[in-house]
This record gives sequence, C-alpha cells and structure tokens, in this order.
Amino acid sequence: MLAVFIPIAVLVLLILFRVGLISAGGAIVEFALIFLGSFMLLAIREIREKESVRHRRLVNQWNFCSDLHQRMGKDLAVIGEPFGASFTYWKALSGYKSLDEAMENARELTGVTEEEFSRLIGACDDLERALDSVRDEGRGIGFVDCALADDSTSLLFCAESAVHDFKDKLRGADYPISADVIGDISRYCLWIVGDLRTPWRYTLDIARGELLEKYVERNGAEM
Repeated sequence: MLAVFIPIAVLVLLILFRVGLISAGGAIVEFALIFLGSFMLLAIREIREKESVRHRRLVNQWNFCSDLHQRMGKDLAVIGEPFGASFTYWKALSGYKSLDEAMENARELTGVTEEEFSRLIGACDDLERALDSVRDEGRGIGFVDCALADDSTSLLFCAESAVHDFKDKLRGADYPISADVIGDISRYCLWIVGDLRTPWRYTLDIARGELLEKYVERNGAEM
C-alpha cells in the first residue's frame, strides 16, 4: 500500500510546491507526516488483523477444549471404575485436587468380566481417537499459547503410549494391573486439558478474577 500511496503523495506535494502553494520546508514536513500517518495506519491494520485471527483461534480452542474435557472425562470414568477410582466425568479433569480425590480409593485390577473388558477397550479406543483429534486440531487451525502448539512436545506421545500399554495388558490378561496405570493416563489427560486452557489462566487474569470475586462478596448485598 505504501509503495502505491507514497509516490502519489510526492507528486501532489511537488505540484503544490511548483505552483507556490507550499514551501520546500513545508513539503518536507507534510511528506513526513503523511508517511508516518500511513505507516501507523498500516501498523494498526496489521495488529487488528492478527488479533482477529488470534481471537478466532482462541474461540475454536475454547470450544475444542470444552468438548475434549467432557470426552476424556467420560472415558476415564469408564476406565477407572474397575480400579475403584471414583471419577465423575464432568469434574475429573478440573484440577489436581479432583484427580487426587478420584484416585483416593483406587486399587490394583486383578481381573475383569467380559462386559467390563469390552467397555474398557471401547473407552481406550475413544481416548486414543480423542488424542488424535488434539494432534489434528493443532495442525489445522492451531492452538494459542500452549505447549501443544509445538509438534515436538512429547505430551501426546506419552499419553498415547500409556493408553496403548494398558490395552496390551488387558488383552494379554496381564494381571494384576497397578492403579498407577489409570493414575498416569488421567494425569496426562489433565495436563493436556490444562495446557489447552493456558490462555485463560494468565496470572493477571487470575488476579483480576480474584479481585472481582472479592468485590462481589463485599458489595453483593447492595447490588
């Protein structure tokens, strides 16, 4: 845009100078102002365009993260049940406290019925598809401000390996299976969901939220 606009501005100022409507010094000042003004407009436009793209990616990331949270939670509830892990899919991946509470009474797995085996394999298969969707989504629109935006992160690979190893133990009837297995899988899922939530967990945003909560507590009765 500047390559087109600047020559036109120079030509107009030159004509004004030739007909005596502006001095040489005035022409230089006007050119400088025009150039700087045009540069600023372009910079503002570029910033707005980048922010617009970032906003679309953040909206997509939030929706994807919310769906993934629910999906992984449901799968973990199925996988954890035979271990005695008390997962509730809408809460399991909310934070370390919820995860610790879910795993509090977990025990080793000494065997499963045919029905339980089928449900466990189905949940593991869906969990693997969910992990694949994270990789696909990252390569598509892409994620903002999180480790998963980088293809080199080992987080997804570790999660997939943990699920794959658990399936192998089930199929090989390799009992007993330690409760650490479901603990590892659930922690990887928590880290993945938590990583996707990073843009909404900035320190300043958390501080503003806490201040807002305190304000509401103090003034809520008057509102």
